[in-house]
Amino acid sequence: MPQKGASSVLIANEAPVCRATPNTLPAPPSPVTTAPATTKTSGVRQIPVGVGSPPLRGTLTLPGGKGPFPGVVLVSGSGPSNQNEAIGPNHPFLDVALGLAARGIASVRYDKRTLDYPRRINRQTFTLTDEYVPDALATIHLLQHEPDVDPHLIFVLGHSQGGTDAPLIAQRAPEVAGVILLAASSEPLAAALVRQVRYLATLPGATGANARAELPDIEAGTTTEMYG
Repeated sequence: MPQKGASSVLIANEAPVCRATPNTLPAPPSPVTTAPATTKTSGVRQIPVGVGSPPLRGTLTLPGGKGPFPGVVLVSGSGPSNQNEAIGPNHPFLDVALGLAARGIASVRYDKRTLDYPRRINRQTFTLTDEYVPDALATIHLLQHEPDVDPHLIFVLGHSQGGTDAPLIAQRAPEVAGVILLAASSEPLAAALVRQVRYLATLPGATGANARAELPDIEAGTTTEMYG
């Protein structure tokens, strides 16, 4: 899923994990959206929370009624996305959180560390594991200590690159009840990057022009701009 903004990756053929280098633009504010009272999500509580250290902006969404409820950790795709995975008018993780709440399931969604703290990240050493695993584990820990959540019914839901890394997160937290993959890649990141940029290169306008300019370097496996 393409994200607003861009970050660089160093594709090392001998390494199983690409080294991600996020952009260093100031992070825009992450909006906290409350559930509309006129929908099925009436009674839902959306509570601001901090995730990890230093804390990321996040939201605990609790269903109406009395718990404890099953809980889901929402892990975003690639790029410095906010907790709603906002892109244009779309806020898929907000939709997922409210949809889960309408069915009696709690969730936590949170900003990416590459969005909230881009200048604290070392471009030379920051890996995809660093980007995804510690904050997801911190969120699992948060839900385990939330009185309204059943600590034995916590799931990890990963979208796109978050889905690709979700099994690794679950491996580090064997107490989770299960893993949910949304559009997770079945191929290495380097191969997915080439495939996506080749497609973008066929598009008209600035998007296609930028992709065509980057494609030779991407295909050669050098430092490139990540598009999704």
